[in-house]
Amino acid sequence: MNWIIQKLKYTKLYDILRKIYHRYQKIQKEKRRKKNQLEPEQLNELLQKYDIISFDIFDTLITRKIYNPDDVFDLMGETLEISDFKKKRKDAENRAREELKKDVNLEEIYEYYQKITKSSPKLVKTIQETEERLELKLTTPRKDMRCLVETLKKQNKKMIIVSDMYLKKETIIKMLEACGYDISYFENIYISNEINKRKDTKEVWPYIKEKYPKETIIHLGDNDNSDVFFPKEFGIHTQKIKSSKELFQESELFSAMQPYLENLSLSDSIFIGFMIGHKLFNSPFNSLKIEQIKDLGYAFHGVVIYEFLKFLIQESKSCDTLLFLAREGYNLQKLYQFFCECQKISEKKSIYFLTSRKSTSTATIESIEDMEKLLQKEFHGTFQNFMDQVFCQKIEDDTEINLPNDFELVKEKITPFQEDILNSSKIEREAYLEYIKQNIPTFKTSELAIIDLGYSGTIQYNLTKLLKKEFHGIYLTNSSTVKRYNKNSKLNFCFDIKENENYKVIYYYSLVLEFFLSAPYGQLQRFQQKGKKIIPIYNSETLDDKKKKSIDNIFQSVKEYIQEISQIEEFYPLKINKSLIVTWYQNIIDSFIIDKKVKDQFDFMDSYEASKVRNVFKIISKY
Repeated sequence: MNWIIQKLKYTKLYDILRKIYHRYQKIQKEKRRKKNQLEPEQLNELLQKYDIISFDIFDTLITRKIYNPDDVFDLMGETLEISDFKKKRKDAENRAREELKKDVNLEEIYEYYQKITKSSPKLVKTIQETEERLELKLTTPRKDMRCLVETLKKQNKKMIIVSDMYLKKETIIKMLEACGYDISYFENIYISNEINKRKDTKEVWPYIKEKYPKETIIHLGDNDNSDVFFPKEFGIHTQKIKSSKELFQESELFSAMQPYLENLSLSDSIFIGFMIGHKLFNSPFNSLKIEQIKDLGYAFHGVVIYEFLKFLIQESKSCDTLLFLAREGYNLQKLYQFFCECQKISEKKSIYFLTSRKSTSTATIESIEDMEKLLQKEFHGTFQNFMDQVFCQKIEDDTEINLPNDFELVKEKITPFQEDILNSSKIEREAYLEYIKQNIPTFKTSELAIIDLGYSGTIQYNLTKLLKKEFHGIYLTNSSTVKRYNKNSKLNFCFDIKENENYKVIYYYSLVLEFFLSAPYGQLQRFQQKGKKIIPIYNSETLDDKKKKSIDNIFQSVKEYIQEISQIEEFYPLKINKSLIVTWYQNIIDSFIIDKKVKDQFDFMDSYEASKVRNVFKIISKY
């Protein structure tokens, strides 16, 4: 078909045929993927045919939260402050194998490490214990494989483990138990350094056949040679269990990330390994799609929110009070408090501060010029909706308007209402100021920080104008049109596009990011004063049960990410490359690995810009 398309190039049919061809290729690729996908029910049915089910350990039953396994040695070198540790450790292992002429264990490796480096026995013992401890900390279960083992046990199937490994059996048992495996489920565990027979030399397979001469055996593992091809030579059936890394490499996400994978820092290796091994590609039954909104929350929202909270802690050191702006601040404040708890640091005094572009914009209208500035923002809907949402004026006029394109038309249409708008804005301004006085009585003397996802700085600009007071703005990112009340206004951005233009993608996909940072009520429209009581007036937007569930799933998954990465940082402070984070963030969306049933949960409404429900992914053209 491709030659037909080339023949028709530059004709009217070219674009149509090219799209059809690419669609056809995509469908065929999806069919091949589904054909090759391992299904749990089919695997369980297959395993019923055998008397003995043998499992590999690493990358089959468990995996590591680090992309390159040898990076564990770099982690040890940094932790123990030993230069060239990886080389020394590997040299010791190689020499131990050569001289002892057998498969060595960790103790034997460190005996040779001591000989090579002339280190003290006490130091060598500390190093060995560090390696065992880090292996335990960096290990995570392949949860669906653990479920398979539990199912097979209920079916009274006999199971064994066969592994090539230098760690001693007792250490491996600790790792399996830490990952939730019940060791009693396995009839025996055969470790190469204990029986001196390896899978990759084929020696272990006749040994296993001798142990079970009358039983039929199937072995499950990830290595094409030692786990799949070699056992077959000895009458042992096999089933390939793809590793998390292999699944990642087969996914649409891999090609976009590949340039970053060739020279990963230690922090980056932990981050990527954590994301693919522990979360996105943990299951061997993976469809190579993000099919659960909680997984998207963990891999997309969690990553960026965590970096922002680290930035917030650093930038707010001189501040007295943190103002988490509505509505994103409703959940962001809770995540900040949870972050401080996980990181074991003291949190600053913080307030969930009721505000919105609408409420601050109207409260700061003091002239016709101020009114006309609001006609330069985007709005798509009827004129009567615009007057209601922006100026709180109830009129009847269903003329469709599209701002800022219809600036002159709308400017003319609001002229008869100018005096009413100025009067109502004054009332709103006085009520807003009273809300601030009641909730931040020390606002004149305190160092206040505004916390938000950021972008243009409209709210900080308006609040500064309202109070005649500068704030310290701490934002996730910025747009190309940042508003400053003064040229020296304090604005700090975690992902500053002036630092790196590629950070713009944080802003481009911000609608996906901010989706779950919502309050359980509509956007603040204004404050109403009744005596000494200040009452917030919200628009009519409400969260239905489906959206509440989606938001909660994302929120809980972000908390899970914060907790689990904080556990890593207890023994190694991560300094992940910001460009890597942004590329990951971008390609979670661009690679189209998010299933449409997840995307369909991202409907929202912002009455300040439109009067219809819209879908986030359709807006950013990634549906």
